[in-house]
Amino acid sequence: MTYAWDARGSGWANTVTEQGWKNMRERLTIAADALTQAWEKDNTNTDAAVAMLTVELGQNQGRNRMELWYRRAIEADPDNQSANSGKMNYLRPRWHGSQQDMLIFAHQLYETQNWRGGFPQQLAEVYDELVSDMQDPQAFLAGPQVWQDIAAVYVPYLKAFPVNSVRSAYCYHACRCGHWDVAKQQFDILGDNADPIRFGGEDAMKGYRAKAGEKRTTAGTLP
Repeated sequence: MTYAWDARGSGWANTVTEQGWKNMRERLTIAADALTQAWEKDNTNTDAAVAMLTVELGQNQGRNRMELWYRRAIEADPDNQSANSGKMNYLRPRWHGSQQDMLIFAHQLYETQNWRGGFPQQLAEVYDELVSDMQDPQAFLAGPQVWQDIAAVYVPYLKAFPVNSVRSAYCYHACRCGHWDVAKQQFDILGDNADPIRFGGEDAMKGYRAKAGEKRTTAGTLP
């Protein structure tokens, strides 16, 4: 699959030569035929179904075709995170979707309640990507729906799996969204066991911890 996409080069679409587009189209057609045959021989072949999501990304024959191959991948493997990633990539604004499409899909994944497959967690993770395209990231993260969705993921997840890496991620999101009372509470629970990677490094974590302490002092106590 990489071979097909390599034909266009790594630049923006307006830098791709006509020959590059031609080579890519030809290779994607070959890949689509081979993958379709592989799936027809074995409709449990999740690799073929997931790879077809990447083919459709380039061929752009329509949303229905992408949904068909996504459904096939999930039916063959109900815990298929690669299929979720492939569909989410397709729905990015830079490809064939929108921010709203990404959020709708993330909510659909949450509603599956497939915690084992990591599906609900996508509802929190999608905001990490959406915020990078916002003109005012802080205003976006301060929106009530953002925090509502993030809490809906982490609160039940931490009750079932109270591990430090997950708690650190929840704490980080609380900091980013300005919920410093929650952040302070989580830092207190974590103690010296907070995971710096979840915060972007040791220095960033220390900064968040200090700010949570300052903000918490003026915010009062939790109900």
